[in-house]
Amino acid sequence: MNSNQGTNDSRWERWGTMAFLVYCVSTIFIVFFSTSAVQIWPYPWNRLSILIACLLPLLLALVWKIPNLIRDKKLEKQLLFIPIIIILGILNIVFSEDQSITLKVMALFLISGIGIFAVTSYLLTTKFRQKIFLWLCWALLLALCIYGTLEYINKKPILLFSFNPIPAGSLLILLFIGPFLLFRSSSWWLRFLQLSSIVFGVAVIIMIGKRGPILGLLGMAFLLPALLPWKKLWIIPLIALILVGTGYKMRNHLPASLRKNLITHASTLFRLESYPLAAYIFLKKPIFGIGLHAPLTEYLKDYRQKITKNRAYSTYIKNNKTLENITLCSFVEMGGLFSITYIALIIYLLRSLFRRSRDKPRERLQAVLFLIPLAGFLIHSMTFDSLIYPHLNWLFHSFLGLMTNFDKI
Repeated sequence: MNSNQGTNDSRWERWGTMAFLVYCVSTIFIVFFSTSAVQIWPYPWNRLSILIACLLPLLLALVWKIPNLIRDKKLEKQLLFIPIIIILGILNIVFSEDQSITLKVMALFLISGIGIFAVTSYLLTTKFRQKIFLWLCWALLLALCIYGTLEYINKKPILLFSFNPIPAGSLLILLFIGPFLLFRSSSWWLRFLQLSSIVFGVAVIIMIGKRGPILGLLGMAFLLPALLPWKKLWIIPLIALILVGTGYKMRNHLPASLRKNLITHASTLFRLESYPLAAYIFLKKPIFGIGLHAPLTEYLKDYRQKITKNRAYSTYIKNNKTLENITLCSFVEMGGLFSITYIALIIYLLRSLFRRSRDKPRERLQAVLFLIPLAGFLIHSMTFDSLIYPHLNWLFHSFLGLMTNFDKI
Protein backbone atom coordinates (compact mmCIF):
# COMPACT_ATOMS: atom_id res chain seq x y z
CA MET A 1 0.00 0.00 0.00
CA ASN A 2 2.76 2.43 0.95
CA SER A 3 4.71 1.43 -2.17
CA ASN A 4 1.69 2.10 -4.38
CA GLN A 5 1.11 5.43 -2.66
CA GLY A 6 4.73 6.40 -3.23
CA THR A 7 4.48 5.48 -6.91
CA ASN A 8 1.31 7.55 -7.32
CA ASP A 9 2.91 10.53 -5.57
CA SER A 10 5.96 10.24 -7.82
CA ARG A 11 3.72 10.06 -10.88
CA TRP A 12 1.77 13.16 -9.84
CA GLU A 13 5.00 15.03 -9.17
CA ARG A 14 6.17 14.22 -12.71
CA TRP A 15 2.82 15.53 -13.98
CA GLY A 16 3.46 18.78 -12.10
CA THR A 17 6.93 18.99 -13.64
CA MET A 18 5.45 18.49 -17.12
CA ALA A 19 2.88 21.22 -16.44
CA PHE A 20 5.70 23.56 -15.36
CA LEU A 21 7.76 22.82 -18.48
CA VAL A 22 4.71 23.47 -20.68
CA TYR A 23 4.20 26.77 -18.83
CA CYS A 24 7.84 27.76 -19.53
CA VAL A 25 7.49 26.95 -23.25
CA SER A 26 4.22 28.92 -23.35
CA THR A 27 5.97 31.85 -21.66
CA ILE A 28 8.61 31.91 -24.42
CA PHE A 29 5.89 31.77 -27.08
CA ILE A 30 3.83 34.53 -25.46
CA VAL A 31 6.81 36.87 -25.04
CA PHE A 32 8.03 36.50 -28.62
CA PHE A 33 4.94 35.73 -30.69
CA SER A 34 1.69 36.66 -28.91
CA THR A 35 1.52 40.22 -30.28
CA SER A 36 2.19 38.95 -33.80
CA ALA A 37 -0.50 36.30 -33.35
CA VAL A 38 -3.06 38.86 -32.20
CA GLN A 39 -2.28 41.48 -34.83
CA ILE A 40 -1.14 39.78 -38.05
CA TRP A 41 -1.56 36.00 -37.96
CA PRO A 42 -4.50 34.73 -40.05
CA TYR A 43 -7.69 33.32 -38.54
CA PRO A 44 -8.05 30.73 -36.98
CA TRP A 45 -4.31 30.24 -36.26
CA ASN A 46 -4.10 33.49 -34.32
CA ARG A 47 -6.76 32.57 -31.78
CA LEU A 48 -5.87 28.88 -31.74
CA SER A 49 -2.20 29.53 -30.93
CA ILE A 50 -3.05 31.90 -28.07
CA LEU A 51 -5.67 29.50 -26.68
CA ILE A 52 -3.28 26.55 -26.70
CA ALA A 53 -0.46 28.58 -25.11
CA CYS A 54 -2.76 29.85 -22.34
CA LEU A 55 -5.09 26.92 -21.71
CA LEU A 56 -2.65 23.99 -21.95
CA PRO A 57 -0.57 24.91 -18.86
CA LEU A 58 -3.79 25.88 -17.05
CA LEU A 59 -5.48 22.54 -17.74
CA LEU A 60 -2.36 20.55 -16.82
CA ALA A 61 -1.94 22.53 -13.59
CA LEU A 62 -5.61 22.06 -12.65
CA VAL A 63 -5.54 18.30 -13.33
CA TRP A 64 -2.41 18.08 -11.18
CA LYS A 65 -3.74 20.23 -8.32
CA ILE A 66 -7.48 19.42 -8.11
CA PRO A 67 -7.05 15.99 -6.40
CA ASN A 68 -5.03 17.65 -3.63
CA LEU A 69 -7.64 20.38 -3.25
CA ILE A 70 -10.39 17.77 -2.93
CA ARG A 71 -8.36 15.74 -0.46
CA ASP A 72 -7.29 18.70 1.69
CA LYS A 73 -10.63 20.55 1.31
CA LYS A 74 -8.69 23.79 1.48
CA LEU A 75 -8.29 26.62 -1.05
CA GLU A 76 -5.80 29.43 -0.53
CA LYS A 77 -7.58 32.73 0.13
CA GLN A 78 -5.99 34.56 -2.79
CA LEU A 79 -7.42 31.98 -5.21
CA LEU A 80 -10.95 32.80 -4.03
CA PHE A 81 -10.59 36.10 -5.90
CA ILE A 82 -10.27 34.27 -9.23
CA PRO A 83 -13.91 33.11 -9.68
CA ILE A 84 -15.17 36.51 -8.50
CA ILE A 85 -13.00 38.32 -11.06
CA ILE A 86 -14.09 35.91 -13.81
CA ILE A 87 -17.79 36.47 -12.98
CA LEU A 88 -17.29 40.25 -12.97
CA GLY A 89 -15.44 39.96 -16.29
CA ILE A 90 -18.43 38.11 -17.80
CA LEU A 91 -20.78 40.79 -16.47
CA ASN A 92 -18.53 43.43 -18.03
CA ILE A 93 -19.06 41.71 -21.38
CA VAL A 94 -22.84 41.46 -20.85
CA PHE A 95 -23.20 45.18 -20.02
CA SER A 96 -20.62 46.38 -22.55
CA GLU A 97 -21.54 49.03 -25.08
CA ASP A 98 -19.68 46.95 -27.69
CA GLN A 99 -19.99 43.29 -26.70
CA SER A 100 -18.01 41.89 -29.63
CA ILE A 101 -14.89 43.94 -28.86
CA THR A 102 -15.17 43.44 -25.10
CA LEU A 103 -15.62 39.69 -25.51
CA LYS A 104 -12.32 39.40 -27.42
CA VAL A 105 -10.28 41.66 -25.15
CA MET A 106 -11.76 40.44 -21.84
CA ALA A 107 -11.36 36.78 -22.82
CA LEU A 108 -7.70 37.43 -23.68
CA PHE A 109 -7.19 39.31 -20.40
CA LEU A 110 -8.71 36.51 -18.34
CA ILE A 111 -6.94 33.55 -19.95
CA SER A 112 -3.52 35.22 -20.30
CA GLY A 113 -3.76 36.98 -16.94
CA ILE A 114 -6.05 35.64 -14.24
CA GLY A 115 -5.71 32.08 -15.58
CA ILE A 116 -1.91 32.33 -15.50
CA PHE A 117 -2.07 33.72 -11.97
CA ALA A 118 -3.76 30.44 -11.00
CA VAL A 119 -1.13 28.43 -12.91
CA THR A 120 1.87 30.07 -11.24
CA SER A 121 0.19 29.99 -7.81
CA TYR A 122 0.02 26.20 -8.22
CA LEU A 123 3.31 25.52 -10.04
CA LEU A 124 5.84 27.94 -8.52
CA THR A 125 5.69 26.23 -5.14
CA THR A 126 9.24 24.88 -4.99
CA LYS A 127 12.53 26.73 -4.84
CA PHE A 128 13.84 24.79 -7.84
CA ARG A 129 10.95 25.79 -10.13
CA GLN A 130 11.15 29.38 -8.99
CA LYS A 131 14.87 29.48 -9.83
CA ILE A 132 14.21 28.03 -13.28
CA PHE A 133 11.49 30.63 -13.86
CA LEU A 134 13.79 33.50 -12.78
CA TRP A 135 16.61 32.18 -14.97
CA LEU A 136 14.13 32.07 -17.85
CA CYS A 137 13.22 35.73 -17.21
CA TRP A 138 16.91 36.64 -17.21
CA ALA A 139 17.50 34.73 -20.47
CA LEU A 140 14.50 36.45 -22.09
CA LEU A 141 15.83 39.85 -20.95
CA LEU A 142 19.24 39.19 -22.53
CA ALA A 143 17.72 37.86 -25.77
CA LEU A 144 15.42 40.88 -26.11
CA CYS A 145 18.25 43.33 -25.34
CA ILE A 146 20.46 41.77 -28.03
CA TYR A 147 17.59 41.84 -30.53
CA GLY A 148 16.74 45.44 -29.61
CA THR A 149 20.37 46.49 -30.12
CA LEU A 150 20.34 44.90 -33.58
CA GLU A 151 17.12 46.79 -34.38
CA TYR A 152 18.79 50.05 -33.30
CA ILE A 153 21.98 49.35 -35.29
CA ASN A 154 19.86 48.66 -38.38
CA LYS A 155 18.08 52.01 -37.79
CA LYS A 156 14.74 50.36 -37.12
CA PRO A 157 12.32 51.22 -34.28
CA ILE A 158 13.05 49.05 -31.24
CA LEU A 159 9.84 47.03 -30.95
CA LEU A 160 11.07 43.76 -29.35
CA PHE A 161 8.30 41.73 -31.06
CA SER A 162 5.68 44.03 -29.47
CA PHE A 163 4.75 46.05 -32.60
CA ASN A 164 4.94 49.11 -30.35
CA PRO A 165 7.98 50.62 -28.55
CA ILE A 166 5.99 51.56 -25.44
CA PRO A 167 5.11 47.99 -24.28
CA ALA A 168 8.62 46.96 -25.44
CA GLY A 169 10.11 49.15 -22.70
CA SER A 170 7.61 47.88 -20.16
CA LEU A 171 8.50 44.29 -21.06
CA LEU A 172 12.16 44.86 -20.21
CA ILE A 173 11.25 46.50 -16.87
CA LEU A 174 9.18 43.46 -15.88
CA LEU A 175 11.96 41.03 -16.86
CA PHE A 176 14.39 42.89 -14.56
CA ILE A 177 12.79 40.82 -11.78
CA GLY A 178 14.81 37.79 -12.99
CA PRO A 179 18.33 39.17 -12.35
CA PHE A 180 17.10 41.24 -9.38
CA LEU A 181 15.93 38.17 -7.43
CA LEU A 182 18.84 35.96 -8.53
CA PHE A 183 21.40 38.57 -7.49
CA ARG A 184 21.68 37.71 -3.79
CA SER A 185 22.10 33.95 -4.27
CA SER A 186 24.66 34.13 -7.10
CA SER A 187 28.45 33.93 -7.15
CA TRP A 188 30.40 37.13 -7.77
CA TRP A 189 30.85 36.51 -11.51
CA LEU A 190 27.13 35.75 -11.94
CA ARG A 191 26.33 38.93 -10.02
CA PHE A 192 28.54 40.85 -12.44
CA LEU A 193 26.70 39.32 -15.41
CA GLN A 194 23.31 40.03 -13.82
CA LEU A 195 24.25 43.63 -13.09
CA SER A 196 25.59 43.98 -16.64
CA SER A 197 22.31 42.65 -18.07
CA ILE A 198 20.36 45.21 -16.03
CA VAL A 199 22.60 48.02 -17.33
CA PHE A 200 22.16 46.58 -20.83
CA GLY A 201 18.38 46.65 -20.37
CA VAL A 202 18.47 50.25 -19.15
CA ALA A 203 20.52 51.23 -22.21
CA VAL A 204 18.02 49.57 -24.57
CA ILE A 205 15.10 51.33 -22.83
CA ILE A 206 16.89 54.65 -23.34
CA MET A 207 17.49 53.75 -27.00
CA ILE A 208 13.75 53.02 -27.34
CA GLY A 209 13.33 56.71 -26.54
CA LYS A 210 9.84 56.71 -25.00
CA ARG A 211 9.13 58.82 -21.94
CA GLY A 212 6.89 56.27 -20.21
CA PRO A 213 9.52 53.49 -19.82
CA ILE A 214 12.16 56.07 -18.85
CA LEU A 215 9.76 57.44 -16.21
CA GLY A 216 9.47 53.88 -14.87
CA LEU A 217 13.28 53.65 -14.72
CA LEU A 218 13.50 56.95 -12.84
CA GLY A 219 10.96 55.67 -10.32
CA MET A 220 13.06 52.54 -9.82
CA ALA A 221 16.23 54.63 -9.46
CA PHE A 222 14.71 56.59 -6.55
CA LEU A 223 13.12 53.54 -4.93
CA LEU A 224 16.39 51.56 -4.81
CA PRO A 225 18.17 53.76 -2.22
CA ALA A 226 14.93 54.58 -0.41
CA LEU A 227 13.99 50.95 0.24
CA LEU A 228 17.34 49.13 0.33
CA PRO A 229 19.76 49.40 3.27
CA TRP A 230 22.90 50.19 1.22
CA LYS A 231 23.83 53.88 1.46
CA LYS A 232 26.02 53.80 -1.66
CA LEU A 233 22.90 53.28 -3.76
CA TRP A 234 22.10 57.00 -3.49
CA ILE A 235 24.54 57.47 -6.34
CA ILE A 236 21.96 55.84 -8.69
CA PRO A 237 19.30 58.60 -8.53
CA LEU A 238 22.09 61.21 -8.66
CA ILE A 239 23.43 59.65 -11.87
CA ALA A 240 19.87 59.47 -13.22
CA LEU A 241 19.29 63.18 -12.51
CA ILE A 242 22.62 64.12 -14.08
CA LEU A 243 21.82 62.10 -17.21
CA VAL A 244 18.32 63.63 -17.48
CA GLY A 245 19.67 67.15 -16.98
CA THR A 246 22.53 66.64 -19.44
CA GLY A 247 20.18 65.09 -21.97
CA TYR A 248 17.82 68.04 -21.72
CA LYS A 249 20.64 70.59 -22.05
CA MET A 250 22.04 68.72 -25.04
CA ARG A 251 18.60 68.06 -26.53
CA ASN A 252 19.43 69.74 -29.83
CA HIS A 253 22.31 67.27 -30.32
CA LEU A 254 20.33 64.11 -29.55
CA PRO A 255 19.47 61.65 -32.36
CA ALA A 256 16.32 62.78 -34.18
CA SER A 257 14.21 59.87 -32.91
CA LEU A 258 15.12 60.51 -29.27
CA ARG A 259 14.66 64.26 -29.61
CA LYS A 260 11.21 63.80 -31.13
CA ASN A 261 9.97 61.31 -28.52
CA LEU A 262 11.58 62.66 -25.35
CA ILE A 263 11.44 66.43 -25.70
CA THR A 264 7.96 67.00 -27.13
CA HIS A 265 5.26 67.88 -24.57
CA ALA A 266 2.26 67.87 -26.90
CA SER A 267 0.48 64.91 -25.28
CA THR A 268 1.12 65.82 -21.62
CA LEU A 269 -1.97 68.04 -21.27
CA PHE A 270 -4.02 65.45 -23.14
CA ARG A 271 -3.01 62.78 -20.60
CA LEU A 272 -3.96 65.12 -17.76
CA GLU A 273 -7.31 65.85 -19.44
CA SER A 274 -8.05 62.12 -19.33
CA TYR A 275 -8.53 62.29 -15.54
CA PRO A 276 -11.62 64.56 -15.57
CA LEU A 277 -12.91 62.71 -18.66
CA ALA A 278 -12.54 59.40 -16.79
CA ALA A 279 -14.42 60.82 -13.80
CA TYR A 280 -17.18 62.07 -16.12
CA ILE A 281 -17.63 58.63 -17.74
CA PHE A 282 -17.26 56.71 -14.49
CA LEU A 283 -20.10 58.66 -12.86
CA LYS A 284 -22.35 57.59 -15.73
CA LYS A 285 -21.37 53.88 -15.59
CA PRO A 286 -19.86 53.26 -12.13
CA ILE A 287 -20.77 49.60 -11.53
CA PHE A 288 -19.89 47.52 -14.59
CA GLY A 289 -18.19 50.17 -16.74
CA ILE A 290 -18.66 50.81 -20.44
CA GLY A 291 -16.97 47.53 -21.41
CA LEU A 292 -13.29 46.68 -21.78
CA HIS A 293 -11.93 48.48 -24.84
CA ALA A 294 -15.40 49.77 -25.77
CA PRO A 295 -15.30 53.07 -27.73
CA LEU A 296 -15.19 56.34 -25.78
CA THR A 297 -16.33 58.62 -28.59
CA GLU A 298 -19.99 58.84 -27.51
CA TYR A 299 -18.95 60.45 -24.21
CA LEU A 300 -16.91 63.16 -25.91
CA LYS A 301 -20.02 64.83 -27.37
CA ASP A 302 -21.29 66.33 -24.10
CA TYR A 303 -17.95 66.47 -22.27
CA ARG A 304 -16.45 69.91 -21.58
CA GLN A 305 -12.67 69.90 -21.40
CA LYS A 306 -11.25 71.07 -18.08
CA ILE A 307 -7.46 71.26 -18.54
CA THR A 308 -6.78 71.82 -22.24
CA LYS A 309 -9.03 73.61 -24.69
CA ASN A 310 -7.25 72.10 -27.65
CA ARG A 311 -9.85 70.67 -30.02
CA ALA A 312 -7.39 67.98 -31.07
CA TYR A 313 -8.06 66.20 -27.77
CA SER A 314 -11.17 64.51 -29.15
CA THR A 315 -9.19 63.30 -32.14
CA TYR A 316 -6.46 62.09 -29.79
CA ILE A 317 -8.95 59.93 -27.83
CA LYS A 318 -10.63 58.63 -31.00
CA ASN A 319 -7.30 57.61 -32.52
CA ASN A 320 -5.85 56.00 -29.39
CA LYS A 321 -9.17 54.38 -28.33
CA THR A 322 -8.00 54.42 -24.71
CA LEU A 323 -7.33 56.79 -21.82
CA GLU A 324 -3.68 55.59 -21.77
CA ASN A 325 -3.65 54.99 -18.03
CA ILE A 326 -4.18 51.53 -16.56
CA THR A 327 -6.07 52.80 -13.50
CA LEU A 328 -8.39 55.08 -15.47
CA CYS A 329 -9.01 52.38 -18.07
CA SER A 330 -9.81 49.88 -15.34
CA PHE A 331 -12.43 51.99 -13.57
CA VAL A 332 -13.97 53.41 -16.76
CA GLU A 333 -13.95 50.29 -18.95
CA MET A 334 -14.15 47.44 -16.40
CA GLY A 335 -16.20 49.30 -13.80
CA GLY A 336 -15.95 49.94 -10.09
CA LEU A 337 -16.81 46.40 -8.90
CA PHE A 338 -14.18 44.73 -11.08
CA SER A 339 -11.50 47.33 -10.30
CA ILE A 340 -12.03 47.29 -6.53
CA THR A 341 -11.95 43.47 -6.46
CA TYR A 342 -8.80 43.36 -8.57
CA ILE A 343 -7.06 46.01 -6.44
CA ALA A 344 -8.15 44.12 -3.30
CA LEU A 345 -6.39 41.01 -4.67
CA ILE A 346 -3.14 42.93 -5.18
CA ILE A 347 -3.38 44.53 -1.72
CA TYR A 348 -3.99 41.10 -0.17
CA LEU A 349 -0.93 39.68 -1.94
CA LEU A 350 1.24 42.61 -0.83
CA ARG A 351 0.01 42.32 2.74
CA SER A 352 0.79 38.60 2.79
CA LEU A 353 4.21 39.24 1.28
CA PHE A 354 5.18 41.78 3.94
CA ARG A 355 3.71 39.67 6.73
CA ARG A 356 5.75 36.62 5.72
CA SER A 357 9.00 38.61 5.39
CA ARG A 358 8.50 40.93 8.38
CA ASP A 359 11.01 39.32 10.78
CA LYS A 360 13.30 37.75 8.16
CA PRO A 361 15.92 40.21 6.86
CA ARG A 362 16.91 38.10 3.83
CA GLU A 363 13.30 37.53 2.75
CA ARG A 364 12.49 41.19 3.34
CA LEU A 365 15.41 42.22 1.10
CA GLN A 366 14.23 39.81 -1.60
CA ALA A 367 10.70 41.23 -1.31
CA VAL A 368 12.01 44.77 -1.87
CA LEU A 369 14.10 43.66 -4.87
CA PHE A 370 10.98 41.98 -6.25
CA LEU A 371 8.72 44.98 -5.79
CA ILE A 372 11.03 47.63 -7.29
CA PRO A 373 10.67 46.44 -10.94
CA LEU A 374 6.94 45.88 -10.35
CA ALA A 375 6.70 49.48 -9.11
CA GLY A 376 8.57 50.65 -12.22
CA PHE A 377 6.09 48.74 -14.38
CA LEU A 378 3.11 50.26 -12.56
CA ILE A 379 4.58 53.76 -12.83
CA HIS A 380 4.94 53.24 -16.56
CA SER A 381 1.38 51.85 -16.68
CA MET A 382 0.14 55.26 -15.56
CA THR A 383 0.94 56.39 -19.11
CA PHE A 384 -0.60 53.53 -21.14
CA ASP A 385 -3.05 50.63 -20.88
CA SER A 386 -0.41 47.95 -20.28
CA LEU A 387 -2.46 44.83 -19.53
CA ILE A 388 -4.23 44.71 -22.89
CA TYR A 389 -0.92 43.37 -24.25
CA PRO A 390 -0.94 39.60 -23.68
CA HIS A 391 2.81 39.25 -22.99
CA LEU A 392 2.74 41.99 -20.33
CA ASN A 393 -0.48 40.59 -18.89
CA TRP A 394 1.08 37.09 -18.77
CA LEU A 395 4.31 38.17 -17.05
CA PHE A 396 2.62 40.52 -14.57
CA HIS A 397 0.22 37.83 -13.39
CA SER A 398 3.01 35.25 -13.36
CA PHE A 399 4.82 37.48 -10.88
CA LEU A 400 1.64 37.82 -8.83
CA GLY A 401 1.53 34.02 -8.70
CA LEU A 402 5.19 33.99 -7.66
CA MET A 403 4.30 36.45 -4.89
CA THR A 404 1.92 33.89 -3.34
CA ASN A 405 4.85 31.50 -2.87
CA PHE A 406 7.50 34.09 -2.09
CA ASP A 407 8.54 32.58 1.23
CA LYS A 408 9.89 29.56 -0.70
CA ILE A 409 12.42 31.59 -2.74
